[in-house]
Amino acid sequence: MMATTEPKDGELRERSLFYSLRDGMAWSVMVGFGDHYLGAFALLLLATPFQMGLLVALPPITGALFQLWSARLTDRSGRRRNIIVTSAGLQSLVWILIFLVPMSVPREWAVPFMIFFVVCFVVGGHFTVPPWYSLMGDLVDPSHRGDYFGRRNRICQFFTFVSVGLAGLVLHYFEKLGPGARPYGFMVIFGVACAARLISTVYLSLQYEPPYAPPPREKQIGFPEFLRSLGSSNFGRFGVFSAAMSFAVHLSAPFFVVYLLRDLGLNYIRFTIVTSMVVLAHILTLVFWGRAADRFGNKWVLTTCGLIFSVGPLCLPLSTEFWFIVAFQFVMAVAGAGFNLASANYLFDAAPPPQRARYVAFIHVLNASGVFLGGLAGGWLAGRMPPAIAWGPVHFNLASGLLMLFLISGLLRLVILAAFRSRFQELRSVDPAPRPVHLFRLAVVEMFSFK
Repeated sequence: MMATTEPKDGELRERSLFYSLRDGMAWSVMVGFGDHYLGAFALLLLATPFQMGLLVALPPITGALFQLWSARLTDRSGRRRNIIVTSAGLQSLVWILIFLVPMSVPREWAVPFMIFFVVCFVVGGHFTVPPWYSLMGDLVDPSHRGDYFGRRNRICQFFTFVSVGLAGLVLHYFEKLGPGARPYGFMVIFGVACAARLISTVYLSLQYEPPYAPPPREKQIGFPEFLRSLGSSNFGRFGVFSAAMSFAVHLSAPFFVVYLLRDLGLNYIRFTIVTSMVVLAHILTLVFWGRAADRFGNKWVLTTCGLIFSVGPLCLPLSTEFWFIVAFQFVMAVAGAGFNLASANYLFDAAPPPQRARYVAFIHVLNASGVFLGGLAGGWLAGRMPPAIAWGPVHFNLASGLLMLFLISGLLRLVILAAFRSRFQELRSVDPAPRPVHLFRLAVVEMFSFK
């Protein structure tokens, strides 16, 4: 009888990274068919601007608070994979509750119920975050994190891109059948989202979990201690910067969908084209940003991308032409792709491995607080913004009062970027910042390289 050979640690890690890619693909299908259309679904249910702000603001802060519990549970149980799989499985089932809202809830209660179910959905996703970051931090070689996650995210974004397009076609088909058929279109795409998340959960359950040794309880930092160190530690200052940018971005972000569908009157096909620019930009640029972060540092990527998406909203009032909106969305998504990737990589670098789950939860609470406060402030301001700019003899009429909110958001992002640029440091030894010509050449090569 032949003895079976157990796979070596390296083989198990490689196999887990393969399963992680498959999990990401299925998760991306869920995002394309589900997450991207939650705002449109809320408008179908006649959500007010304040409710749209609440839809974006409330789920992240609630989910982030649950991350604190998730991080504590991760350290106490040491069973990261079990927490991830259970949370992801429960999250998938919430899609059923969301798409049943129009048929099972009175119209006046439809939006509140939808927001509640979206909160439950986001809580399920956030509960996986601390153990997932901890697990992936152990599986991925630190010197190749930018490259690995850039490639993984590029493939995942391709699946999201296709999914967004297919979901848009489904909605357009039901839109053609008449207003009464629209809810059934959302039922179909959210059903696909549910199935995709279940498939993602299967792949998560197949991942290898390296031995995990949480720090002794007496050395585990708590959230109050973390808050007290915000001004004195590099990680804390980065957390404040990240939260402040989240506030500024989400002061206006929830209302871009309102601007497109209500004020510009886009149909679902055109709305899908604009939405898909986010995914297309990620597909084309994530590998470039990942390698740039490995070579020139995460802080350089954060600063460069932060400048682009701070200036971007200031240009939005220039035109209401459809293709201008498409180009605007693409450029903003290019900057957002790099900023989000570099932020995630900076967390891996800055958080001490034994307490990575806790530090990730702490930073996400700060970010979600920024999202929450920004969404509430934006919801309050959205209906009070004048549709014109008047400054002495200068007078500009705007296509929508929301454009004033986008201008305020852009200016606030610039102020935050300038204030925090020198407040936190790059943590690795990296090459000097590239010249613009060299950077452009590198971007073109990476953008169209699908190795």
